[in-house]
Amino acid sequence: MEKERKSPSEMVNIELLETYSHYNRIYLRSPEEQDYIALLRNEMLNRMEERSKE
Repeated sequence: MEKERKSPSEMVNIELLETYSHYNRIYLRSPEEQDYIALLRNEMLNRMEERSKE
């Protein structure tokens, strides 16, 4: 049984980075994992963009 994945927008920065790193290390990814990695990456990029505007 697969663990429920937390929404990237609900994560604090370090949790987001650690989760992204974990999934990014997986060699063969399911389509669901690829989609989740994309969500994590987009959230990180959005936060970085917000910080650069400050």
